[in-house]
Amino acid sequence: MGGAISVAYALTYPERTRRLVLVDPLGFSASLPWEALGHALRNLPSLVLAAITRKTDPYLMRAISPWIFRDPWGSSYDAITRMAFLNFAQGFWSVGAGLRLLLVDFLSARQRMDFLDRLAGLTLPMLVIWGRHDGMLPLSNAAAGLSRVPQASVKILEQSSHSAMLEQPEEFNRLVRQFITGRRVKRKTPVAG
Repeated sequence: MGGAISVAYALTYPERTRRLVLVDPLGFSASLPWEALGHALRNLPSLVLAAITRKTDPYLMRAISPWIFRDPWGSSYDAITRMAFLNFAQGFWSVGAGLRLLLVDFLSARQRMDFLDRLAGLTLPMLVIWGRHDGMLPLSNAAAGLSRVPQASVKILEQSSHSAMLEQPEEFNRLVRQFITGRRVKRKTPVAG
């Protein structure tokens, strides 16, 4: 939902936005993520148990694998655990703002199409990063939105799901630095030893 919020902000305040980086953004397709909603409903008991017990493992990890994280027990585990504890501190209903945004701003097909049509109003440089294995907002959902913003540069991270910034942080950061500075960022060569 952060991508949709960022696009809405850029459209509302174009004078405050010079460049835009979006990661698997909601609002780039005319369809809603029904498969992800079904996954969330099927895993609701695990999500509730994670919130009640304030334990990420195994409840939360089972619920978010693999639709948000390709391997939540892998390199992303520490970041997921920290984020979960921050959300647990906010209470069970901390997800309410995101749910409200989805229901109020994107449930109606007309509203989704209006949002897609407004994408054409974005003329600023844009980088769109998408995880190849995203189960929440699949890569196939990108085509409709990207056809409306031809200036967008699209990068697909092959080993990521919905959270590429956590699953492939070095590659993600390299792409963002390159985009923001407008020049190529050299990859670091590992030191043999």
